[in-house]
Amino acid sequence: MRNFVFIIISIFLFGCSGESLKAQKVQDDYSISNTETLEILLAEAIPIEGGYSISQQAEHFDVSEIQYRDKGIYYVYVPEADFTGKNVVKITRADSNGATVYAKTVTTYKIDVTE
Repeated sequence: MRNFVFIIISIFLFGCSGESLKAQKVQDDYSISNTETLEILLAEAIPIEGGYSISQQAEHFDVSEIQYRDKGIYYVYVPEADFTGKNVVKITRADSNGATVYAKTVTTYKIDVTE
């Protein structure tokens, strides 16, 4: 019986290795005109622990930020005046239990800005 308990504990410990901490990667593509505002809903609920952060900022922007609103968390992007081309922004979502971050998801947003 002691061996059985030891085996179960060992499986649990090895099953919870650092693999779960690796960042998942996701990519989304958007196309907007240089007079539009892009608003992406990141989450409808505001997390108590963890949250969202910009891990790679766009290069050509008037506004590129995460906004907390009544209806959720949004990423908002407004291109520089007269800018056309491609912009990339990466947003990291960290899931936490309060003591440690146990998962991260990095989402790459490729934004094609046209006239």
